[in-house]
Amino acid sequence: MDKTSTYEWLNAYLEKTLSEEERVELEKKLVENPTFSKEFAELIATRRVIRKEKRASLQERYFVKKRIKIRRMRRVALAASLVGLFIAVWLLRFVSGYDSGNQLYNADYGEIADLSLGDLSSDNDVLNEAEKQYNNQQFEQAVENFNIYLTANPNDYYILLHKAIAQRHIQGQERNALKDLDIIIKNVSALKQEAEWNKALTYLKLNGIPSCRETLNRIIADPNTEKAYLEKAKTLLKKTKRIKAVNIIGTSLN
Repeated sequence: MDKTSTYEWLNAYLEKTLSEEERVELEKKLVENPTFSKEFAELIATRRVIRKEKRASLQERYFVKKRIKIRRMRRVALAASLVGLFIAVWLLRFVSGYDSGNQLYNADYGEIADLSLGDLSSDNDVLNEAEKQYNNQQFEQAVENFNIYLTANPNDYYILLHKAIAQRHIQGQERNALKDLDIIIKNVSALKQEAEWNKALTYLKLNGIPSCRETLNRIIADPNTEKAYLEKAKTLLKKTKRIKAVNIIGTSLN
């Protein structure tokens, strides 16, 4: 089956227009044919990335319009005072620095974005439950259900990515997160940047600053890195220079 036919089959599956016989045939092929399963997973990952980018684009347009409206309403004096306050806070933080990478992580990068599985989760109770647990920050339970789902769908790298993110938030499971992120980086180019970024954050939480910086430099050096990830990587790299105690053991965290 060529890529066009596979893509058409994927759309039909997602839109639930396949017959019961066709659906069973597809799911059987996913289990029996690793090559097809990997190709199918990449198509799913690409579709999700595109949908995520479209949502981000719509949100960005909304906020741009909102910011323009706010700027028109604000007085010059108020804007100047806010800028002055921002600079003062930033300078104070620069002078004080961070005691460790873990402190920087908890201060600026410890939050987690909600997982939205969309139409792909509607027919899978285990995945639905994992999504709820993930969004409620019940990470240990979410990882358990992600593992159940991934046993039957080992090449769903999008779910593997969110399992790794959940593991990053569980004390003692950070190295498991690094292993899963390496699998994604090796196999799915569409998710590579997001996986690399989460890998840098995991090293930061572990206070493995050399490994964190190495990962950030790799993101920055990649000519295919999107602007959003490029800016985030550059910002975090600068912040790591304000860490007072760098853990040189971090180079052995891989």
